[in-house]
Amino acid sequence: MGKMQSGDILVFEAGDNWLSKCIAKLTNSNVSHAAMCYQDGTIVEMSSSGIVCSGCKEGAGDNAYLLRLNPEQDAAPLLAAAKEYLDEEIYYDYPDLVFFAGLIIYRAVRSTKRWKKIMDYILEIACVELDKMLNKLIHKDGKRAMVCSQLVYQIYLDCGDNYKIQIHDGLLQGENISSERICLAELATRDDVLSVENSSKTDNLTPVDFQAPDMEGIYKELYEAMEESEQEDCELCSSNELGSLADKAKKFLDKMEEILERAGVELPVYALFVAPSDLLKADNLDNKGTIQIMRS
Repeated sequence: MGKMQSGDILVFEAGDNWLSKCIAKLTNSNVSHAAMCYQDGTIVEMSSSGIVCSGCKEGAGDNAYLLRLNPEQDAAPLLAAAKEYLDEEIYYDYPDLVFFAGLIIYRAVRSTKRWKKIMDYILEIACVELDKMLNKLIHKDGKRAMVCSQLVYQIYLDCGDNYKIQIHDGLLQGENISSERICLAELATRDDVLSVENSSKTDNLTPVDFQAPDMEGIYKELYEAMEESEQEDCELCSSNELGSLADKAKKFLDKMEEILERAGVELPVYALFVAPSDLLKADNLDNKGTIQIMRS
């Protein structure tokens, strides 16, 4: 496989779809997906249908950054951890929407009225998806559950302290936070922002209340709202206007805590939302340069 070695991490540049563009925009980067080099010309990654082992080769294809643990460690534990996830009957019902909602909760953004409106809706439907996940976990018939969509981070974490990817302190809460930027995860813990009298609409919603939403349209709207928020003359929301949004962020985080508890996953909630850009900036991952990957 040329430069690639088993256990190496591949962080892919954003594709030409609105979810990838939103992740790149939100993380101030050009990447939106991660995978791990497995063995015999394959990579392990998460797809919309769950964990997959894809054939690949170096050559014309998707651009990716090649990362390697420093100091280097034996790849055998990483391959064993990946194989366990590939072999076991584990739930991987973790929609892109839920990952993205969590990601945006932990990143600092400038909150315009347009951004607030679309985030209200995203958090509503994300909480409905979490209710679906909770229902499946309650009735999982003893099967092991895996709720972390950030498979690469989890595989390394499973292998012990020598393998744990060291993310910069504070990165998950956003970079260069200024007085104009807000972090929903922080607002969701502040009594002066939470509006107790405003219950989320999701209290009275069930999955059947929602038709399948046009997610590409939603991500396009959010991308444009984030573009607008970067303009200096845009109108920002006040703290009072963000109260109901903080309520929904708290509801989302509370549901995530319950899912982790029921799934038997011992991770802080924020670790579920490690972004591909976080891996690029990890203290103990060496960037070996870019590579082109052709999946087969």
